[in-house]
Amino acid sequence: CIKTKYACIHPADVLSLIGKYDDLSELNPSYPCVLGFEGSGVIDSVGKNMKDFKAGQRVAFMCYPMGGTWSEYAVCNKDFLRVIPDDLPMEKAAQLQLNPLTMAGMLDQMGIKRGDTLVQTGGN
Repeated sequence: CIKTKYACIHPADVLSLIGKYDDLSELNPSYPCVLGFEGSGVIDSVGKNMKDFKAGQRVAFMCYPMGGTWSEYAVCNKDFLRVIPDDLPMEKAAQLQLNPLTMAGMLDQMGIKRGDTLVQTGGN
């Protein structure tokens, strides 16, 4: 169980909220539910079979596909849990997983290859 400190609001969260994932129906919530795909926090407790993580560790996590980061406490699959270094602010760590995946998907859809030039005209 993770004590959530920061939770992002992504376009993916909004699309999920309004049920716009026709090709990924598991991302469309069944209400009532807790939304939010990505966040950071501190591990509060771990299950008996969790060997790689322990209470008190600072982590970035993604609640996929069920959501749940927009809550005081969240549970996620260990595959979407990353320990973060002490010198990385938790508000930055909160966006380490979904944003890079989104960018990778966009580059793939655009056909951008290693060595190509890409200009980003908007700020993130």
